[in-house]
Amino acid sequence: MVFFGLGNPGTEYHDSKHNLGFQVIDHFVTTHRKEILESRFLPTLYQYWSCRNRFGQAYLLIKPLTFMNRSGEAYRHAQGHFGYSDGESVIIYDDVALPLGAVRIRAKGSDGGHKGIRSILSVTGSDEIARIRIGIGPKPPAMDLSDYVLRPLKITERSIINETIDTVADAIERLTYERVETVMNQINRFSREKYGSL
Repeated sequence: MVFFGLGNPGTEYHDSKHNLGFQVIDHFVTTHRKEILESRFLPTLYQYWSCRNRFGQAYLLIKPLTFMNRSGEAYRHAQGHFGYSDGESVIIYDDVALPLGAVRIRAKGSDGGHKGIRSILSVTGSDEIARIRIGIGPKPPAMDLSDYVLRPLKITERSIINETIDTVADAIERLTYERVETVMNQINRFSREKYGSL
């Protein structure tokens, strides 16, 4: 499996809502250090960690460094280098269509208006890519969408998101050895019970 967390490089974006994919990967790397075999930084392309889970199964963690709207460039290069298929990929990203803190896993689907996933789907020509969507809640009516997603998380929002990041990290660990459908059904059901219809 390959877990591709979306975000923007640069310290000014680190704590923004739009960087939740990066934040999940960073958290997972910190909490699963024993599984990491190799870490490399390819300037302007991506940073990756090559890992093996407790059952000896290989997986990759990747953070694109091409900026969100050009995530497809990093995805295409990494796919050519490592040789994984779209069906072995899981994209992790923020979503304004979900309540803050909600998690929804899908085995495939459209870009839903998210420019990062749109960039990836445009280079693959396929929507058969699993994704983990993390809710950041709808933008205020008077605010531009770009301003909203690039705004740092508030303290109250951070406490909710930290719990969500733990949930997503657990899902990633399970996805290294369980079927997407199994993890998807359990995580989505839990999120629906907590946040209502998603």
